[in-house]
Amino acid sequence: MRRTVKNTDELLQIVDEYDAVSFDIFDTLIMRKTLLPEDVFAIAEQKLAGQGCFCDFVLNRKRAILENTTANPNINEIYDHFAKISDLSVSECQVLMQLELELERKVLVSRRTVVEALKRIHNMGKPVFLITDMYLPADIIEEILAGLGVTDYDDLLVSCDYRTLKTENLFSVYRKKHPYNRYLHIGDNLNSDIECAEKNGIDTVYLPSALNAFREHDKKGLIPQANTVYKRNMLGFMLADLYNDPFALPKEREWHIQDVAMITMAPIVFCMVAKLKRIVEERHYGKILFAARDGYLLKKLYDEIKGENDPEAVYFYTSRRAVTNISCENEHQILWLANLPYSYEKEKILKNVFGLSDTEYNEKEEFNTNILNYKAEIMRISNERKENYRKYLHNIGVGGDTYLFVDLVSSGTCQMYIDRLIDGELAGYYLCKLKTDEQAKESLNYSSLYKPVPIGDETYSFYKLYYLFESVLTSGEPSLDCFDREGKPIFLAETRSAEEINQVESLQSSLAGYFREMWYLCDGMREPAELFADRLIEFWRENIRECKINVNLQDDWMGTQIIVNDI
Repeated sequence: MRRTVKNTDELLQIVDEYDAVSFDIFDTLIMRKTLLPEDVFAIAEQKLAGQGCFCDFVLNRKRAILENTTANPNINEIYDHFAKISDLSVSECQVLMQLELELERKVLVSRRTVVEALKRIHNMGKPVFLITDMYLPADIIEEILAGLGVTDYDDLLVSCDYRTLKTENLFSVYRKKHPYNRYLHIGDNLNSDIECAEKNGIDTVYLPSALNAFREHDKKGLIPQANTVYKRNMLGFMLADLYNDPFALPKEREWHIQDVAMITMAPIVFCMVAKLKRIVEERHYGKILFAARDGYLLKKLYDEIKGENDPEAVYFYTSRRAVTNISCENEHQILWLANLPYSYEKEKILKNVFGLSDTEYNEKEEFNTNILNYKAEIMRISNERKENYRKYLHNIGVGGDTYLFVDLVSSGTCQMYIDRLIDGELAGYYLCKLKTDEQAKESLNYSSLYKPVPIGDETYSFYKLYYLFESVLTSGEPSLDCFDREGKPIFLAETRSAEEINQVESLQSSLAGYFREMWYLCDGMREPAELFADRLIEFWRENIRECKINVNLQDDWMGTQIIVNDI
């Protein structure tokens, strides 16, 4: 009989009717963060190729099972046969086996609600057994399970240990080894777990795997679009979060900013740094300038993967406020800067924008006249700040070379002004470059992860979350105001609370963890995947209920407070 349950409580209720309960392991209790099990083989092959070992790993690994004369061979027997069909020695194949096991441990995670159900059932005094079709013997699986917190069971039956599958006689072996009256089996495979258990007189509960649960909602065809291991890993990581719980759809979850950042931001950040790595390997740059404050986490991640011959990374102090204030060389530039759409009262423009003190605003005169009354002082301060900025550039060793300026979503304001300031050449690299009507900005030398779009354009789903990106990737320092005479940064007042800064640091730690895992799995397979990453955000936005999260972001140039609460 096939039982249906909607949640853990219903499962625990029906368990009372049975004498013994068994669970499938893979895709039921635990799951891989790779989309497909065989992706582990493709990752291993790429890693081996990077080490100079070209052994057709994927092909030979499959042949080592299909052509094996041992029924339901274990991993040791598989690699013994691998040695026979390849040019590798037995000892070399043992190294390959350890790599495969290492990768398996890296990508496996528990399905938390199912593991919790197993613990509660075992604590009820019910005998609990684990039954799986797998080439890993019980001692290896036990070690993996213990590492994932799965220890509450009485016996583990593995097909390679008993030389028979569930579709053959494994359930019969289970019943003979552990005789009870009424059995319940819980699994994700409709054939091997459900139908085969029922044929052996065992009642069942079907819990869909994360992949099968996702298939029902994959209206945009993300699965067939995931046509590389790189993309499948991205999708697999997302499913390991969104569909980890077989009892709850993603839209039924309570969402927090930590969840949103990991689902929507992490793949984009990974793609941006991965492409940056390709860029610096293909072209010469004296240094990489990661623009404050949005480049803070990006620099940290770049430093982690920086090769011996890759250029040095510099966390580069800049801001739109700082660079525009060093270019007030004539009336036109002064009035352009004065007439931007600030939130300040007009009487405060001279102080808040130009840094003047002891000024008087005459209401009887036009605004522009009031500004130009202080033209000489504005130009003096601007020139002083320019020289101080140059001192900063000298201090960090920037000058006389070609540099890469890294920023997030920008029209190119900072790059344009800094390009005029440095003694050298400056190229830009952006998450997305915004199109403008300003020819100077459109003529900049730059590349962009996503093609340039006008401000407000909705071509990309990530753009709807841009303020979240800007508030999370940022530094814990305040925004730059200007530099002193020694070229040291002077900051504006901090607008964030200590709690908000701590939250940013926590989010960055999680994003860095995602990056390290993905880089370990994808290093050497860095083909473009940014459009696919954006489609993951599109899926999230279309399938998750409206998410209310407050993101407060102070625009230190315009003086406005941006509050985003619907992402």
